[in-house]
Amino acid sequence: MDEQDYLNFLERVLQTVGETQNNPKFVYPLLQENLDKLNKHFAQILKAWADRNFQIIENEEVEETAGRIMDFSCLIQQFPFGNRASNIEIAIMGHQQVLRIYTRETFLQYWIRTHINLADAYIKRIEGNKADNIEKAIAACQKALQICTRKAFPQDWANAYNNLGLAYFERIEGEKASNIERAINNYKKCFQVYTPETFPKYWARTYSNLATTYIIRIEGKKKDNLEKAIDALKKVLLVFNSPSPVWAMSQTNLGSAYYYRIEGDKEENLEKAIAALKKALQVYTYETIPQKWAMIQNNLGLIYTDKIKPNQADNLEKTVEYFQQALRVYTYEDSSITSRASRASALFVSSERKFSICSGVSFIIELF
Repeated sequence: MDEQDYLNFLERVLQTVGETQNNPKFVYPLLQENLDKLNKHFAQILKAWADRNFQIIENEEVEETAGRIMDFSCLIQQFPFGNRASNIEIAIMGHQQVLRIYTRETFLQYWIRTHINLADAYIKRIEGNKADNIEKAIAACQKALQICTRKAFPQDWANAYNNLGLAYFERIEGEKASNIERAINNYKKCFQVYTPETFPKYWARTYSNLATTYIIRIEGKKKDNLEKAIDALKKVLLVFNSPSPVWAMSQTNLGSAYYYRIEGDKEENLEKAIAALKKALQVYTYETIPQKWAMIQNNLGLIYTDKIKPNQADNLEKTVEYFQQALRVYTYEDSSITSRASRASALFVSSERKFSICSGVSFIIELF
């Protein structure tokens, strides 16, 4: 593909971001029409374009251009189509270019927000070493929190702690139990700012993240941790009681909690897990969010391997059907735990199963 094609596309995207005030309803169709250009080379084109233009345009226009790159980076970071790894690399490159203009001295709040966004990108990053990426995410959050206070920038402060919580949840370095406790403590700090009345979406997402952490918690009694997770998710679903991204994530994790639940009747818990996951499929469809749709298919398959009632043979047939559905998205090359479980379990019902959860939602802060 000619380099000029990439440049024309980049300039068209940035123009659309500016003219539509960063509206995904207009930007995402443009990205979908040009999936072939959303690759690692595009990230380098973005850097070269910024190198050249930041030097030749006036200061006021540079600030506006940096804002458009920031907004575009946030959008591509959340874009559900194309090559996920390439999308994240483009976002990281964009945030890095923004930090050349939005410095701590000149645009403090945007500098803080860009570091929070960069942390989110490193948490989601596929390229590179996972442990290194998570450490970079932690460093970005900590850098923002060195300056960002609850009094001066309350929402940014809470967003940073949410992302820091998720980074510790995902952390590979250090002791797992300690990392999980740090994640819990960071999430709890967010509730000094997030309430159901003031920031209902942020409150619900962080509460759902906290519940997810209780599902895998090592400290304390497993039984008690799972009950805390279920109680937290039920609170979220009282606020978000109709299909939405937060509702779907909470239903998914409620399914996970019921799958692992120790209290109550096992079959009843599995039925509740199935019901919650099927509700999540109202939002996570194959056409719109294929990765999460496949994750739910995988989880449903795992539940049916454990179900005995009403007929175990029929349940095993459903297990195979759900795993085969998941394999419509997961490929042999996919290294995720979920896809490996699907590949193995589609061939035989394995005794070692990995039930996937929505590991949490990190927050992206767009330029207002």
